[in-house]
Amino acid sequence: METLTNCRVCHQPLKFIKNLQGNRIAVPIPLYACYNCHTMFTHPKEFMAQRQFDDFDMDWYLKRKPKAQNKITNVLHKMTKMSIKHEGKFLDIGCGLGYSMEVAKNYGYETFGVEPLVAAANHAIDELHLNVKKGFFDPKDYPANSFDLIWLDQVLEHVYEPDKLFADIITILKPGGIFFLGLPNVDWMWLLLTQAKLTPKINVFNDPEEHINYYQRKSIEYLCKQNGVVIADLFYPRNFIKIPFKILNMTTGYYLIQKPK
Repeated sequence: METLTNCRVCHQPLKFIKNLQGNRIAVPIPLYACYNCHTMFTHPKEFMAQRQFDDFDMDWYLKRKPKAQNKITNVLHKMTKMSIKHEGKFLDIGCGLGYSMEVAKNYGYETFGVEPLVAAANHAIDELHLNVKKGFFDPKDYPANSFDLIWLDQVLEHVYEPDKLFADIITILKPGGIFFLGLPNVDWMWLLLTQAKLTPKINVFNDPEEHINYYQRKSIEYLCKQNGVVIADLFYPRNFIKIPFKILNMTTGYYLIQKPK
């Protein structure tokens, strides 16, 4: 595989930082940084995000049901406080087993999902009776300005063209609609703790085969500016971290992005 030379977000030249050791690939995985949009990238010889879905993955998804449903319930509650009505169409890109869709449906949304892992999509369809398309997201499948709420949680760190996916989502989002973006937290504090190597439990680069993009808040602000949308608010899954995180200029990696009316 060729060397990664340009940023996947802003297409500016990258700087090589160091080689990382992955968990499943024996060869070193190079890490690069973009000093224009503040995003980092790995470039593995084999992209593990394309590997076959297996029973271990299914067990992992099943165990996360309470956490996934609690997250979207709290996000929808936050949207209520923002005077955003729960109505219209909801799209979950990378919907997994359909847990977020199930909650959104109970709130009154007409729900749609997309999931490339067939076993996960089958669970959402057969067990939860949800409207899920098997395969990868294609914006051509949906009219422009058609969704009131789009959910993309723990997906953008995996994709080869994150700038294109972000732009495509904004195209099909209604004016005034909300795009919920959930990402692994890669703010300055976690990077500092990773570099300090105080404990192996804190390492933002612990999955470089699958997490090929590492975003900071400035990365998301860049994507928003490029696509004419704004960060309407940040989501904090635990209330007690909100004040210290704001003081320390940290995020949890959860953004509520809004398309202007």
